Amino acid sequence: MMRKKIFWPVFIIAVAALLIYVYREYNRKPTNLSGTKPAYSLSAIELANEFENDETAATIKYTGKIIEVSGVINAVEYCQDSLINILMGDGLYKVSCQLDDNNMKYEKHYRQQDSVTVRGMCTGFLLNVELNRCVIVK
Repeated sequence: MMRKKIFWPVFIIAVAALLIYVYREYNRKPTNLSGTKPAYSLSAIELANEFENDETAATIKYTGKIIEVSGVINAVEYCQDSLINILMGDGLYKVSCQLDDNNMKYEKHYRQQDSVTVRGMCTGFLLNVELNRCVIVK
């Protein structure tokens, strides 16, 4: 009899704690990279050349790391209503920087041929070197 009296309150508290955890994880926002220190800082041309010369070594070195890339904007692409990519570099391969939602307001200040420094998380190499959750560094 005593076990039933203890079981249900403990069960309800455990379920409530689980629901609170799931709710917080579901609504969690990605961390803002503007205050984070980059693991590497280089130009867009250097980064694209490293992936072009030895993709395997560059993937091991940069993927999952925060990288600060500087260069000249080649194009600004509007992919969806709230998704903007900045392409930097020259040659066949470029660096594609997907802007973080917090930095969308700065996008209108930058145009083609402007110099810019961007910090983002490297996710690998597809047709371009991909940086996600990017922030523009002042």
